[in-house]
Amino acid sequence: MGDIPQGAGAAVTYNFTPHWGLEADYGGNFNKFGSEQTASIGPRFAWRSEGVMVFAHTLLGYNRLNVPLVDTSNGLGAILGGGGPVPTLVRVAPPAETPLDRAFAKALEETRMKVATLTPAEAEEKWRKGETVRDEGLLEFYPPDDNSFELGGFSHLKDWLERERVGFSSEARALDLPTPRGILIVGVQGCGKSLAAKAIARAWQQPLLKLDAGNNIVEVDRFFINFSKVFIEGVDLEASYRKSVELLGGGPEQVVARFYATDLIKNASLTQFGSYDEWAGQVGTARSLPKHKYTANLNYSNGPYSLFMQGRYISKGKLDHTLAESPVPVVGMQSINDNTIGSIFYLDMNVGYTVPVAGDLRIYGQVQNVLDRSPPTVAAAYGRTGSNSNNPQLYDVLGRRYFLGMNYKF
Repeated sequence: MGDIPQGAGAAVTYNFTPHWGLEADYGGNFNKFGSEQTASIGPRFAWRSEGVMVFAHTLLGYNRLNVPLVDTSNGLGAILGGGGPVPTLVRVAPPAETPLDRAFAKALEETRMKVATLTPAEAEEKWRKGETVRDEGLLEFYPPDDNSFELGGFSHLKDWLERERVGFSSEARALDLPTPRGILIVGVQGCGKSLAAKAIARAWQQPLLKLDAGNNIVEVDRFFINFSKVFIEGVDLEASYRKSVELLGGGPEQVVARFYATDLIKNASLTQFGSYDEWAGQVGTARSLPKHKYTANLNYSNGPYSLFMQGRYISKGKLDHTLAESPVPVVGMQSINDNTIGSIFYLDMNVGYTVPVAGDLRIYGQVQNVLDRSPPTVAAAYGRTGSNSNNPQLYDVLGRRYFLGMNYKF
């Protein structure tokens, strides 16, 4: 049998991971003396590093030999092998270095190694500008010294940032090299665009100003949550009395009396600045709680008739505890000639009759603020006359009013 030198072959590998893959190999030789074909498949392992790639594979194969006038021979086989690069030494003459290349390399090295130093005056000016930006509230400011954000991966971006960083050096300015002007970062929400911007500012040692053009909520700050306290102390008292009596006759009579009292001892706060602020007894503005508040009611029933009376007492207090009471202006303070709001008493009454029908039908008449007490009025704005206001959270602002109604329960 003669040689069969003519042939062709191909190998394909599908890599599942950076190191492991599935390799398929096919080869064949053909001429007038016959043909030989081999197909094999198996796992392949490869390890790569810079300039080096080593692999090993184990293949199981099927071999078929076909020769005229001879029975065809089929067989199975296995291949265990591997390979790697053969080191060669090639000398290449470096290109001629131009003055621009030398300036670029020097500036790049100095930019990489240099630690920026500022005089005390420059450092103070830098700090002052940053605080001004923060106080305005429109922009978020990240100075280079406080920027500790880093990116994982993104090797191409980091290489580009390192190359372009030289544009901020004095040598680049001396050669009129363009200063990096910015980067457009595009991506879906949550892919790391904001983090990349902070990392870029750190890589270039530049301050970062962040503007949320969409007017979205970017941060929720609660600076004083652990820096202040509120103190409320007081005494609450409740008492009730019930007794069957014989006063007017005509039906079963009963008297029920109730009394509620609240004495406020402390309504204070310890501010974030360490000052103690007492609000107890302020009744003219928000957060108003009088020092004393009493409520008493009396309910008399006689068969189908009932009478209810309630009295409410609110003690006197201050209009505003932050104002100084003085008939003349006080330097450095807001003052008022009268900072006192007097006490007040309210009386409410209700008369009812239960109709003797199926179910429970009650007809009633009611008068609130029987004495028609007006609420205490206070100045709506300091320094103005002819304008007043009141505190509807604490006082009755409607005056005397009448109601007729009915209730039916079934």
